[in-house]
Amino acid sequence: MDQNFFSHLKSWDDITQAAANLRGQGDEAKWGLGDLCLYACPEPKSGRPANGTEEHTISALADAINEHRAVLSSYRANAEFWSPKHRQAIPPEVSWHTCAQARRNSGWKPGQPVAQYQLDYALSVVNLSADRATPVRDASCLSDLLFSVRARLERIASRPDAQADPP
Repeated sequence: MDQNFFSHLKSWDDITQAAANLRGQGDEAKWGLGDLCLYACPEPKSGRPANGTEEHTISALADAINEHRAVLSSYRANAEFWSPKHRQAIPPEVSWHTCAQARRNSGWKPGQPVAQYQLDYALSVVNLSADRATPVRDASCLSDLLFSVRARLERIASRPDAQADPP
């Protein structure tokens, strides 16, 4: 893919839509690699094997695909924290990196059970991020934009702090 591949994009909205689509494809790969690492190494060993004698480790997998161990460890940690069930609550405009930051800030450590308060905290961070995000628009489809705005308003209204009676 080179710069000419994008020559058909004429407006800034076209460019932001293409960027969001590409980012989404990258996010899907990160979640997929994380799930694969979680499957291959359900209980990772701390540290790195010094002599490479252990075959089924994140380090061995990273070496096999020419990736940094820390990258795969981060993918694995996100997959462990954000179970497929919990990922359904993540708004589509929130990036994998935002989910990783929310996970790290929740105080959770890989290998530990995810406490409800940690998940609640992380979800509040990703929802806040979604609320602040500018919706990606496809100018040709107003119904998608309206759907996105409605979903955002429903998320805001469903928050516990939004249920309080006004003063």
